[in-house]
Amino acid sequence: MKFRRGIAAVGVVWLVIGVSLLVPSTVRATIVEINPLSTYTLTHHLQAGDVISWDWHTTNPSEGLDFWIEDISGTRYSSRDSVHSWEGSFPVPEAGTWYVRWHNDNWFTPVTVEYDVGINVASGALNWLWIIIIIIVVIAVILAVVAAANAARKRQQPYQQQPPPYQQQPPYEQQPPYQQQYPPQPPQEPPEQKPPGY
Repeated sequence: MKFRRGIAAVGVVWLVIGVSLLVPSTVRATIVEINPLSTYTLTHHLQAGDVISWDWHTTNPSEGLDFWIEDISGTRYSSRDSVHSWEGSFPVPEAGTWYVRWHNDNWFTPVTVEYDVGINVASGALNWLWIIIIIIVVIAVILAVVAAANAARKRQQPYQQQPPPYQQQPPYEQQPPYQQQYPPQPPQEPPEQKPPGY
């Protein structure tokens, strides 16, 4: 029983992990204050085909921020300067480390921004993830069925009475060695002696 529960728990854990990976990883309603002449950065390690999506705005409509996506070599994508809000997305062209950046170019005033940034995993990665999850779940189900069958077989086996404990037999009584009996012999008479010269 404990073994089957353990297998079922492993299957549920992997299923939850898979579903959590399938759902876009989004940071909800995050609010940060960016100091003057400072840059705020989010870092993501992504695969080719993943999509970065964003929706953000400054709390003061009169204040703007520079925004862009940047790869590890410093190349900028989806760049806009001094904007109050922006909602958009960007498909990652290659695997690697990618940055989502906001910059406050104001010399004296900090700017507060509220943002949602999510990562949509590429379909190819999802397919492989689903295959791995399915294989793990199938293995867990097979192990659970085998364990249940073994438990049912043990319950159905009839009770077999145990044989009585071994009792040592009394030692063998040795018989005296066989002695061959011969019939009694008649007494023998001495040979007749004849006188000399007879």
